[in-house]
Amino acid sequence: MKDMTIMDTTDEIFYEDYDGVEYEIAVDDANFDLMTLIKNYENRYHTDVQGILLTGSRSSRYGAISGNGARGGWYVDLTKLTTIGYDNKKSYYLANRPYQAIVDTVSGDDLEITIKDNRLYVSTFDHDGSNSTVATFVTFSDLEKLDNLDYLSTQDIDNKIHAYKKPTRV
Repeated sequence: MKDMTIMDTTDEIFYEDYDGVEYEIAVDDANFDLMTLIKNYENRYHTDVQGILLTGSRSSRYGAISGNGARGGWYVDLTKLTTIGYDNKKSYYLANRPYQAIVDTVSGDDLEITIKDNRLYVSTFDHDGSNSTVATFVTFSDLEKLDNLDYLSTQDIDNKIHAYKKPTRV
C-alpha cells in the first residue's frame, strides 16, 4: 500500500471549521480508510479484528519529567458499543467507526494517522511532546491467548502479543 495520511488534526481545517462540514467529511473519510484496512486484513487472513494495539514511545523536549523515551501505548477495543452525536441517540459499534475508537482511547491535543512503509502509525501531540505508535491488529485468537484482558496493562498486552506477532502490515 502506498504511503498516505489518513487523518491529521494539525491541519488548519480543524481550526477553521472544527464542528463544520469539512470536519465531518474528514472523519467519515478516516473511518472509511481505516475500515478498508481492517476489512482487507480480515479477508486476507480469514480472521476477525477485535482491537488495535498501539505501541511506541514518547518524545519530549522537557526530558524525563515529561516521559521522554518512555515506552507505552494503548489498546483500542473495537468491540464496544458507543453513543455519539449531538443528540446522544445514535449508537454505533466502534468496529464500524475505528477513527472514533482511536480518538476515544488515545490522549493528546492533536492526532495524526498515517501509513508509511506498509505500517499503520498513530501519533498524538500535546503541549509537552508527542507519542509515536505503530499499530498491531488484535484478533479473536490473539485475545484467547491472553489470560484476562481486563486485568492486563497495555505493556502486558504488548509484551504477550509481540512475543509472537509483529506490527501489522497493511
